[in-house]
Amino acid sequence: MDRDEWFRCYYEDVILMNNSDNKRRTQALLKYKKLPEVTVSSFGSRVPKQRSYTGRKPVIPSALADTLCADLSIIQELLEKLNTVLGTSYTLGTAGVRSVLEDCISKKYDFGTAYAHLRPFWYSDLTTTVDDLCEREVQYRRMLEDVLVNDIIIYPRVPPRRVWDLYSNRVVPWYVARQRPWAISHAWMDKCSRQDVLTAINGCEWPVPIPEHTSLDHIRIEMLNLGAEYVWLDVLCLRQQGGLMEGLRMEEWKVDVPTIGSVYAGADKVVCYLSGLGWPLNREAYYSEDDRCWFKRAWTLQEIGEHMIIGGGTGNEVLQVCFEEKLSWLHRKNGQHRVYDVLSQMQERVSTNPVDKVAGMAYLLHSDSIPAYHGEQSEEDAWSLLVDVAAHQCQWDLLFLYPQPGDRTKTWWPSWRQVMTEIPQGQHHSNLQIGCCDQDGKTDANAYYNGYIIEEAFVQGLFGVHDLLEEFAKEFGLLEEFDMKTLAKYIKSAKEFRKQLVESAKEWAKEWVQVSVQMSAQVWVKKLAKKLAWPGKCESIFQRWTAQRITERITERITAEEFAEEFVKYVKELDLGERHYRVGQLVVKDYTRTECSFKITASHQHPIPDGTYTLLGTMAKLSGIHWVIGRRLPDGRLQKVSIAQMNMEVASMDSLVSQSIAKRASTTILA
Repeated sequence: MDRDEWFRCYYEDVILMNNSDNKRRTQALLKYKKLPEVTVSSFGSRVPKQRSYTGRKPVIPSALADTLCADLSIIQELLEKLNTVLGTSYTLGTAGVRSVLEDCISKKYDFGTAYAHLRPFWYSDLTTTVDDLCEREVQYRRMLEDVLVNDIIIYPRVPPRRVWDLYSNRVVPWYVARQRPWAISHAWMDKCSRQDVLTAINGCEWPVPIPEHTSLDHIRIEMLNLGAEYVWLDVLCLRQQGGLMEGLRMEEWKVDVPTIGSVYAGADKVVCYLSGLGWPLNREAYYSEDDRCWFKRAWTLQEIGEHMIIGGGTGNEVLQVCFEEKLSWLHRKNGQHRVYDVLSQMQERVSTNPVDKVAGMAYLLHSDSIPAYHGEQSEEDAWSLLVDVAAHQCQWDLLFLYPQPGDRTKTWWPSWRQVMTEIPQGQHHSNLQIGCCDQDGKTDANAYYNGYIIEEAFVQGLFGVHDLLEEFAKEFGLLEEFDMKTLAKYIKSAKEFRKQLVESAKEWAKEWVQVSVQMSAQVWVKKLAKKLAWPGKCESIFQRWTAQRITERITERITAEEFAEEFVKYVKELDLGERHYRVGQLVVKDYTRTECSFKITASHQHPIPDGTYTLLGTMAKLSGIHWVIGRRLPDGRLQKVSIAQMNMEVASMDSLVSQSIAKRASTTILA
C-alpha cells in the first residue's frame, strides 16, 4: 500500500470524523448544558486551577471511575449510575442498552472505562454501538499496520494511539473518542525528582513517571478548568518503559514516537508546563541552564505552536507575560520550519538518547513520510534515513546551500556531525525538483537532480584559506610545499574564519612538533646506533653527519611552529569583518565555442581550488542562480565539491540556456 492508497482508505473514518460522529457530538454538547453542576477536588496544590473543578460537564470522581462494573450488584445499578451522570432515564428495555452494559461487564471494565466507551454514543441509537466499536478497533489496528511500509511511516499525520478522557479519567484508544485532543507539553524532571506511579487511569499497563509534589488529579482538574475533554499526555498515552509488555512498547514506538509532532500540530490546544509536569510556574524555568529545562529539550522543539497556554499559573501576571513573549518569539524563530532553522535550534538542545535529536525534527521538515523510530540507531544512520524521505525543499537546501561536501556516505548532503557543528548563514527559497529514488522505486540507493546543468566549466579565483596560507607562506619563505599543504589541511574548514583558524593553527603546530620530532629522532638515532659500531674516522664523520641531520629535522619542525604562530598573528591582524564573500570567475564556452566569463561568488570560506567542474544550477527569486560545483565520477555520478552563486545582474538562467551554456531538465545522479 502506498501513501495515496492509504489516505483514500482511511480518510473518512480516521483522519476526519464522519457525519454520524459530528451529529452525536452536537447532541452531546446540547445535553451537557442541561446537566446539574458537579465538583471534583484535589488538595495540596499551589496552583489555583488545580484545586477544584465545578461545571456542568459530565465529569465523574476517581472513586466512581475505579468501581468495577462486576462489583455492582445488578446490571440495573450500572444503568442507574450512567443515567445519573448523563441525565437520562433509560431502562433495560431501551433499545441497545442491555447489550452495551453486558458487553462492558463481560470485558471486566471498571466504571470509568465503561463510561469512557459509552459516553460518545449514549445520546444516540445504542443498538449498533458494540459492533461499531469493534469495527472501529479493527479499522484502527489495520491503519497502524498499513501506515508502516518497509520501516517508513508513509503518512506522518496518523492520529495518536491513545488519549486521556478527562471526564471518565481513563486512557482510551483514539478510535473511541475520534476527536482532536488537547496536548500537554512539559519539562521532564530528573529521576530523583519524580516517582513511577501505577494508576488505574491507564489500566496499570505501565508505571507513569510523575514529578514530586503533584499528581495526575491536579493536572486533570487544571485541564478541565481550561476547557479540555480529551488530552494527549506522553506519560499516560505513550507506552513507557518498565511495563509488563516491553516488546510491545518497542513496536508501538516505531510509529508513535516519530508522529508525536503530528499530535501537537493537530491538537485543539497545547498546554505547556515549563517548570515541570503539573508544577507551579516559576522564574527558574526562564533562566535555567539545566539540560532538563523545557527550552533546552530536543523533543519540545516540535511542540511549539502559535497559541500555547501556559499551565501551572499562580497568578503572577508579570511572569506569565514574560513566558508568553518567549514562546511567541520561539514560534516566530521556527518560521516555516526550514531545515537550517530547525537544525540551528536543535544544535542548542539536548536529549537523553542522542538519536532523539534527529527523531525530534522529523515532523518539522514537512516530509510526506518519515522513518520509523529505533532507539538503538546511530544519529548518522537516523539522519541518513530522514534525508532520504525529506521534502524536496529540504533536500534542495542541503544540496545547494551547504558549502561543504558530506563527509559520510554521500557528498550531496552534509552528515549529522556537520550540521550539528556548522550551519550556513542566510537562507534562500526556490522551487526545485529533487528527490531520492533508485530504479526500482525504493528509497536510499541513489538521489537524482532534475534541473539545469553546465557539463564543463572552469572555476577560478574563489579566495580560500589555502590561498591565504600559500600567499603568506611565500612571504615567510621557510616552509616546503608539503608542509604548507599539511598546515592547510588542518585549518581550511574553519567554522568561524578568524577564531577557528587561530585555534586550528595552534593545535596543528603542537601536534606536528610532538609527532614529527619524535619520529625523526627515532629514525636518525637508529641510524646513529648502527654507525657507532664502525671504527675509526668513519665513526666520527657519521656521528657528526647524523647529529646534523637530526638538528635540521628538529629545526624544520620548530620553524613550522614559528610559522604557525606568525600565521596566527597575520590572521588576527586581517580586517575580515566586511569580507562576507569571495569573488571568482566562471569560464565557459557558448554554442559558437566562444569563451565567456561570468563573475561568481562564494558566501562561505570553504576553499574551491581552481579547476574544471560540472555545475548544477537552480534559480532563487531574490539571490539569482545557485550552483553546486562538483566533479564527475567514473560511473557518471556527480560528487559535490562546494557551492557558489551568480547574481541576477550577471546572467539569468534563460540567457545561459539560450547560449547553450547550460542545459535544461537534465537528470543527474548525485554521489
